[in-house]
Amino acid sequence: MFDSRRALYDAGIHRDVRRPICDTSSRGAESVVLLPGASKDDADFGEIVYYTGQGGRDRFGQQIADQQLAAANANLARNADTLVPIRLVRAAPAGLRYDGLYRVEDAWISTGPSGHQLCRYRMAKAGTMAVPDTLSTTGEPTPAERRLVTHYRLARDGNVPQAVKRLYDFTCQICVATSSAATEWPKPAPWPCPTPSALQASPRRPSDGWSPTTAWPVTATFHRP
Repeated sequence: MFDSRRALYDAGIHRDVRRPICDTSSRGAESVVLLPGASKDDADFGEIVYYTGQGGRDRFGQQIADQQLAAANANLARNADTLVPIRLVRAAPAGLRYDGLYRVEDAWISTGPSGHQLCRYRMAKAGTMAVPDTLSTTGEPTPAERRLVTHYRLARDGNVPQAVKRLYDFTCQICVATSSAATEWPKPAPWPCPTPSALQASPRRPSDGWSPTTAWPVTATFHRP
């Protein structure tokens, strides 16, 4: 149990004395603080938490502006891809309590009751099984209400693999054998690569200044339960 945010900082549990999300640009989010009344859009069910990002609120906790999927909000969303768990801190009658590791299962943007755009996250206690959003009186899953949300994902150019093969004349850089895929793309080469002892010493490489990866963020809008 900790009596203040400074005590959390000194213990290395939550290394930010002001913001609810502690994050780094290289590793994503490290920890979050869940305070009652901090956001009317948070929902705490114990092992499952629906968390709202930071920003756009006044000092009374009212949402007065849209949130942006940037900075700490974007870094927390990254944990859904990296699968790195975060430390969760809850408010308790005697102070602040560290409640263990939680994994970020999903991240999205949706419109809150105030009419503003919110960054939303579903977090589950590490080591627990995912549970459906709704259950019937018999304990069986029931269809969940669907709402329009916007997800941000990384889109990759599907033509890049073919461009790389063409760059090397469809020649394997391990065994330096020519692939029949040069005429039958996208079928893979029919032969296995040799053992390491048979590797060629000088495989060919791309020309200077050329990068085989091309990716950019896009917006995909769809209905999510």
